Amino acid sequence: MTVINTIAVICLALVAPIVSLCVGFVFLMQNNRQSSRLGWWNLSGGVVGSVIHIIATVVVFQATSGLLLKSIAGTIGANRAQQDLNAGESILNQPLTK
Repeated sequence: MTVINTIAVICLALVAPIVSLCVGFVFLMQNNRQSSRLGWWNLSGGVVGSVIHIIATVVVFQATSGLLLKSIAGTIGANRAQQDLNAGESILNQPLTK
């Protein structure tokens, strides 16, 4: 496998691991020995890339979940404050005087 093929497999596996898995299966279906070897590299790179993406997703979700919960709590608090403000007597409900 040439250096260009190796770089292409690594880039494809890191950017789009699902596509790398599909490309690996396509190359594995060919009868050529070099294409089959390239297919195995794509397949293994796709698996490694998928694991990296899953780990990165979990880390990012854990990092942002606290911020998300705080923003939801702030929205609920602001909504309750608005309801308390609206619960008081409104100017529109007062009778008109001359």
